[in-house]
Amino acid sequence: MKTKAATSTLVLAALLGATFTAHAQTGANTSSTRDSAFARQDYSLLPYTTHGYVGVNLGRSDYDATCNNLFSCERREFGWKAYAGGRLNEMLAIELGYVNFGKVTRNGGSSEAHGVNLSLVGNLPLGEMANLFAKVGTTYGRTDQSAAAGLPSGKEDGFGLNYGVGIGFNVTPQVQLVGEWERHRLDFVGGRDNVDLLSLGLRYRF
Repeated sequence: MKTKAATSTLVLAALLGATFTAHAQTGANTSSTRDSAFARQDYSLLPYTTHGYVGVNLGRSDYDATCNNLFSCERREFGWKAYAGGRLNEMLAIELGYVNFGKVTRNGGSSEAHGVNLSLVGNLPLGEMANLFAKVGTTYGRTDQSAAAGLPSGKEDGFGLNYGVGIGFNVTPQVQLVGEWERHRLDFVGGRDNVDLLSLGLRYRF
């Protein structure tokens, strides 16, 4: 588990670093009539939004799944997500991301889930140093479940509800430390289950 977590962390750090480097080069090559991309409050990776940001969170997933008493049951695993967002106005933003909940062992087999989610985010500033936020949206999830003793197994995919809450602390004008809890309603073989993610991460604001 430690090797998998370390590998995922390095991959995410490399991806985020590449995003920042590409963004910096783009800003450096624009005409003199434009400000640096890092200073442009109207810049965002998502269309029709401003004050864009990107982020990576690492944490623990929690599968709310039925377990057979005859087998050991593992519900928690390393999880992570990468995302980009942008403001619609002072209070509302749109966020698009990818979330991976990892693989857990249960019922003599395993369950794993990941997905892409789109959320509407409401922000409440707490002075100059922090802000609270809440989100609601949909996740297109893909799940893979294998089990023993005649229990259901197979793959499923589909849209489900997601929602969550969190808090952000400003480290610098561009960098924010984020703590977040979120819940995703996903399709598994045999029915729908909740999968939660409790995570910490860094968010970079353009």
